[in-house]
Amino acid sequence: MDGCLSVHSVTKEPITSFFSSDVTGTRCYPELLTLPTVLEPVVHQDKVCECCGTPWSEAVVSNISCTREPIVYSLTWFKRVNIKRRTCKCGAVLEYPFSKNGMINLNNVDIFSHEALDRYSVEMTKTSLSFYAHWSAIVDTYELRELLPRGDISLHNFFVNKRAKFQEAWVNYIMLQHPDYSKAFRCQCPDADYCQELVADGIMLGPQKNRSQLFSNWGPGPESELLAGSLHAQRLLLPNKQDRLLVQRLFGKAPKGAPHGLDEDEYTSLLHRLDGKSITHYLAFIERNDGLVTSSATAHVTRLVCELATDSPVCTIAPGSVLTDLTNIITAQPTCRLPARAMQNLLINAPTLGQFLIGEGRPHGMILPAEARDLLVDIVGTSEACFKRADPALYSRATVVKAHKAQEAAAIEWNEPTNGWSPEEEFMRTGFYYPNLPIVRRTARYLSDFRSQRSGQTCTKYHYDSKNLAPGLFLIHCLRCFTCVGFHLMSQHESPQTLFEVLYTRWQAAPRLVVYDNSCHGHTYFLNREPAWVRDTRFLIDKMHYKGHSGCCEAYDIAKYPELSKYNSQLAEQRNSRLAILKSHCAYMTQPMFLLYVRFFLFMSAMLRVSQSQT
Repeated sequence: MDGCLSVHSVTKEPITSFFSSDVTGTRCYPELLTLPTVLEPVVHQDKVCECCGTPWSEAVVSNISCTREPIVYSLTWFKRVNIKRRTCKCGAVLEYPFSKNGMINLNNVDIFSHEALDRYSVEMTKTSLSFYAHWSAIVDTYELRELLPRGDISLHNFFVNKRAKFQEAWVNYIMLQHPDYSKAFRCQCPDADYCQELVADGIMLGPQKNRSQLFSNWGPGPESELLAGSLHAQRLLLPNKQDRLLVQRLFGKAPKGAPHGLDEDEYTSLLHRLDGKSITHYLAFIERNDGLVTSSATAHVTRLVCELATDSPVCTIAPGSVLTDLTNIITAQPTCRLPARAMQNLLINAPTLGQFLIGEGRPHGMILPAEARDLLVDIVGTSEACFKRADPALYSRATVVKAHKAQEAAAIEWNEPTNGWSPEEEFMRTGFYYPNLPIVRRTARYLSDFRSQRSGQTCTKYHYDSKNLAPGLFLIHCLRCFTCVGFHLMSQHESPQTLFEVLYTRWQAAPRLVVYDNSCHGHTYFLNREPAWVRDTRFLIDKMHYKGHSGCCEAYDIAKYPELSKYNSQLAEQRNSRLAILKSHCAYMTQPMFLLYVRFFLFMSAMLRVSQSQT
């Protein structure tokens, strides 16, 4: 695979970009009636050769040798021309200024008007037109205007087959503009150096697998330390899978296919195993009907206990952002009232827990009873454990041995892949484009990479893949300013690892909010590897995708947080629906061409939105 694309056209001088601040008036396009048949550089008497000082008017005028007669292709017309140049006695050459006259000279034979190239640059963001479809429409226009004789199949095919030259001219045209891509991909939020509240999603859009070869420049180095994350069992208030299922059945929230309610033996056995635990108090409020035991607890108790009985970590219910307030509550005097400001913060950031504390404190004058305080102590302790690395000794010997062998093998095979790469070549080789978010750290080696922690009823969100195409694109948008801050071409199917690699390696500090359709697994993936890094991060699932999840905590549902209703949590899906129009023709592109095409598509889309909002 070539490292990156470069300009191959005869025209080399820079072309004014669409959105350049230097643009004044209208863009210059050639007209059929005013374009001369002979394209010769016009010189004034005072214009001299920069090499020897000889006036260009004294230079020799000659035709440019070419295999056939040059043709200028415009949007609605074409014209056969003759190209001349001036050659000074010192050997310097003065060419016809194609760029200033709104044309790009591809190869001294095929010359394309900026108008035709500009039209495609705009239409590509609105329609699903491929290069072939757009060029075919231009050729049809030539025939409708009777510039091409009807019935001449060979001439028709000659023009249609210029599609590849049109595509090549477009690529050179875009590269000669030197667009300020970083501006379009820069988060516009005034109070942050980088995106703090984001939505991420993938889309099956990519070149064929046999045309994609990606390199990694963010992975662990040969001396990388082997790290542990927090363990699944330490993140749960009820570590036993069977106990969690029985509690859910007792409270009428059993998974699909499981019976509601417990028989007497199951209920007695559950109380026996949980004897001495703070949650046991809330299992004593029961009703007996037809031999089944069901809970009669209040709504706020039922919601909290059912959330604690899922396989999701307790820090989902009691996130790191509220742990200081919770700690102040449990360390205060038992007769102290619940602080109003802390409760307001809890209702915003941990609504299930906040409603529980208010519900328990209200009958006692907003003083928390001892049973609720004991449960809160356990919740806070378990939530804190979510953000601490476990003792590596808790991992099985087989896992540790496997991890060390992989580490030794990686050290032998290590080769720094980005040595000497320019930013553009790095983009073309790695497939990562986050121009305002450079790599700030590498990932480490983690014991969890060699150990599965799936346990109990898990969410039913699974990956998708394609047999022939690259896995697709992964994009990140800011929820506040709607800017796409970057994207990358995935080397493997979309998974929580995809989210982890880009956020951990490019964000100076973890974002405050991550909306992702697989946040339940994504959150766990972070906790298994870098638990402290995401202490103050909330992982949520947008409204549309949460409906398709089962078995995960309702605290992941963004609809449970009223203050987040101002955000468009489906922004990524809406933007991806626009990208989907590129699927058919992008499948046949090379990797560099695909990356350049998608980057310009996103750039044009962003700049057109800004332009439309200003008008």
